[in-house]
Amino acid sequence: MADIIKAGVFPIKNKKVLVVRKRGHDFYISLGGKNEPGENDKTCLEREVHEELRCGIANLEHLATFEGPVHDDRTKTIRMACYLGDLVGEPQLNPEDKIIEYRWIGRNYAQEGIKIAHLMEFYVIPNLIKQHLL
Repeated sequence: MADIIKAGVFPIKNKKVLVVRKRGHDFYISLGGKNEPGENDKTCLEREVHEELRCGIANLEHLATFEGPVHDDRTKTIRMACYLGDLVGEPQLNPEDKIIEYRWIGRNYAQEGIKIAHLMEFYVIPNLIKQHLL
């Protein structure tokens, strides 16, 4: 069993996916987080997107579930249920949250010097490219 179990959502617009960066990190991750007691993935993602970017999420569709090493601690594993979804409203950073930046990235993010978490780099982004979403 994975050390960290998380739900992540990947909004896509104009062949780019929205990613976020936490305070103290130099790499981007997905929107989302860990389910709180009584939550399923949908309610977790609705709560997390609102907390992180002060907007809603609609049209959630399960993309895949991936498991791999945690980006900044390769001794641990993360299992993430990944969803596609549409943002409702314009993203706004919440100064009370740990997310300090968001951006839309395309398939050529690495050539732009953008670093992303391991699970996204080796599993999620290749899957989105394979499905012609990026």
